[in-house]
Amino acid sequence: MSPTPLGWRGWTLLAVMCAFVTKALWQWSAWAAGAFAVVCAAGALSVYAAQRRARRRGYWIEYLSPNQVRGGSEQFAIVYHEGEQEIWFNGLVRSPRERDLLHFPGAEAWTAAVDAWARERRSEILERLREDAIVRRCDLVEREPA
Repeated sequence: MSPTPLGWRGWTLLAVMCAFVTKALWQWSAWAAGAFAVVCAAGALSVYAAQRRARRRGYWIEYLSPNQVRGGSEQFAIVYHEGEQEIWFNGLVRSPRERDLLHFPGAEAWTAAVDAWARERRSEILERLREDAIVRRCDLVEREPA
């Protein structure tokens, strides 16, 4: 899952929070403050690198946990983003021994379920989804409308 891009406000808030915590830790232990500063820098570089990769690729895939979806403790969502456009796919969390299920529209239902920009790109989008680390842990299930 790639992160939603942080704007300058997000980066500023992150830097200020890290600075406050580092200052507080410095009063307790210089080693703890240094270690925290290194962790903050590594985390920021990781987020920046993921955002840069997503911009270069032109798309990113976001996982929304059951708490974020608020559809019950067993539902999650995968959101495929391309610029400002997005497609939502619903999933079902199963027991730890079973793979989760990710539902997507069947070939005939795809054109009615997605916006115009994605209608002719079903196989490309599904292939990109299959390459994602979280989606690889799911069984993909075609769902035709009832």
